[in-house]
Amino acid sequence: MTATDGAKTIALYGKSGVEIQAVIMDMAMPIMDGPMSIRAIRRINPTAKIIAVSDLNMNGKLANIASSVNAFSAKPYSS
Repeated sequence: MTATDGAKTIALYGKSGVEIQAVIMDMAMPIMDGPMSIRAIRRINPTAKIIAVSDLNMNGKLANIASSVNAFSAKPYSS
């Protein structure tokens, strides 16, 4: 499943959360950014598996979400 922005991500997760085993969340998205979307997913399911990804310098934002995600991956990445 894919979503093009944070608001659509939350709507999709709210509707299909029981089917979703992990979320890969980009930190820079339109409408709702990654940290805001992660907080919304955590309200729906506090035990959701979330991997945050970004190619931006997240300095303070990354520190704020570090305890809210299961893993972080910097972009670009490869197999």
